[in-house]
Amino acid sequence: MVITVFDHLNLGKLRFALTVIMVASLPFSESVKTISMYLLLAVFLLQVYRKEIKLDLTVIHFGLMALILSAFISSMFAENVAKSLKGLQDIIYYAIAFFIAGSISDEKQTRTVLWSLYLSTAAAALYGIVRAVQTQTMIDIHQLRNPNYIAMYLLIVLSSMVGTIILSDRETKRCRILLGIFSLILLIASVLTLFRGSFLGFFIFLFVMLFARKRLKNSLALAAGVVMSCFLAVFLYKPLWNKLLSHNTDSMVSRFYIWDDAINYFRNNPFFGIGLNHFRSLLPIGCPEAGAIYYDAHNIYLQTASQMGIFGLAALLVLGYGFLLEFFRAKPMSNFGLSLKYGALGGFLITFVTGMFDTTLHHGHAIVFTLLMGLFIGTMQKGRPSIGAPK
Repeated sequence: MVITVFDHLNLGKLRFALTVIMVASLPFSESVKTISMYLLLAVFLLQVYRKEIKLDLTVIHFGLMALILSAFISSMFAENVAKSLKGLQDIIYYAIAFFIAGSISDEKQTRTVLWSLYLSTAAAALYGIVRAVQTQTMIDIHQLRNPNYIAMYLLIVLSSMVGTIILSDRETKRCRILLGIFSLILLIASVLTLFRGSFLGFFIFLFVMLFARKRLKNSLALAAGVVMSCFLAVFLYKPLWNKLLSHNTDSMVSRFYIWDDAINYFRNNPFFGIGLNHFRSLLPIGCPEAGAIYYDAHNIYLQTASQMGIFGLAALLVLGYGFLLEFFRAKPMSNFGLSLKYGALGGFLITFVTGMFDTTLHHGHAIVFTLLMGLFIGTMQKGRPSIGAPK
């Protein structure tokens, strides 16, 4: 019945339209995102079944599938199976985003998806800034959850914008100016989150951009401008300035206690972990935040190991290795391809470097990372001969 209905539709155009809707809804609507995600999955699987999409699997694909499998197995051994399976939904979401984005090889469609992401993120950030100024509080973009996750999402998208401004040869001067304005909005919004961790990965990304070998002067100028803007924003925004000066030691001490709990969970459940959404750490007396309860390990590697065991951790490392493998083998590329390559690198660094101090691979920021990674893979595979193809 469902397949019969789809028979009368252009599935390629439908998949593209749903992708744009999903991307635009990320900072605004959970329900629209969820509905579009599952519709995308249905259309994608049907196209694969009809051989309209030929999967060219990479190590990244296998890493994501291994994460899903290990999360499912871990859930079967969890104390609360339903609670753990609910956490599996996050992994499925960002896996769908990668598989769908990886199936897009048309440059025009890729640019449309990117600009949908840029416009929706800039609009959400601008609204959040206005509300923060009105209420004199930290920025709040409800759909992106807490300030830490908001910062990760904004800086991942900002990395993609920077890559587009510096490397892409498909944008007009007006488009670059518009992206520059969007970048400033996202930078201000990121500072208003008061979250410091994501900036570590972002600054490493800016440093790497200096070696992109294309338009070095532009890279230097933009990187210097962004860094100076960051320092200026931090200096002018006293709450973050005060946090940088006074809370570094307390934050790290608390993390040591949390990490110790995560290691103990892993020791007691080395193979399958305790299950997704089961982490709990009560900070003891003597700790700067004594009595506080944390529900994540503030470290993506320990979080994964404690909740999904050694198999989940191995899958995570395979995912990271898979990206680096594709990143270094992706040459030569067009300027547009390079912009996608380095934009995805920004998401990777914020996810895997910031991941040493926070749980970074879930919710909207994980989806936007895997989306950018998928767009890069889809563009890179365009024109690459498939395995077994005649030379």
